[in-house]
Amino acid sequence: MRIRFHKLAAVVVLIGFAAWMATGEFSSVGSVAANKAKAAEAEQAKAPDAAKPKQAEAEPKAPLRTVAVVTPPRKTYARAIRISGLTEADKRAVLATRVAGVIDKLPVKQGDHVKTGDLVLMLAAEEKISMVDNAKQLVVQRQAELDAALRLMKSGNLPKLQLDTARSN
Repeated sequence: MRIRFHKLAAVVVLIGFAAWMATGEFSSVGSVAANKAKAAEAEQAKAPDAAKPKQAEAEPKAPLRTVAVVTPPRKTYARAIRISGLTEADKRAVLATRVAGVIDKLPVKQGDHVKTGDLVLMLAAEEKISMVDNAKQLVVQRQAELDAALRLMKSGNLPKLQLDTARSN
């Protein structure tokens, strides 16, 4: 079995990483200075109290720095953006009628805003009115036929099947 280079390199890196984690030394930059500072603190803790002030005086202090603070005034800022161009609706609707007919009224024009319930078009209703009148007359006729069928049924001159047909009409 032959081990490829990239697999071998991955194993070497993994072993090196595990060894580094086992040492506990995670910071290589400045770690020597940090160790010296920790050692100095440990020595100061072990030394008697009289020696501490002398060491503190021997170390030079960093100069204090001056910091300026400014409170800015509050101003209302309204930003206006002016853009020229054309806008286009993001929604379109297809208009269709349930019945065919001639348009009688068209109160809206192209580009008008339309709300729910607004009248968009009205179809001519002359033929619809005559169709409604015909339907009413047919209802009256069928009711008269049903009444006659009921009378014939009571007298026994009409089969039940024909009465059911008259009721369904």
